[in-house]
Amino acid sequence: MTRAYQEIYLSKVQQVLGDAFDYAVNACHIPGNDFVKLVL
Repeated sequence: MTRAYQEIYLSKVQQVLGDAFDYAVNACHIPGNDFVKLVL
């Protein structure tokens, strides 16, 4: 299967998304569901 990304980037992307989610929810007080909708 051909993917749109190389697997070597997967852990970094997971870390960055986790950091973004943490910042949005805890620092900016954006509800998690709203942040997910914004990202999608």
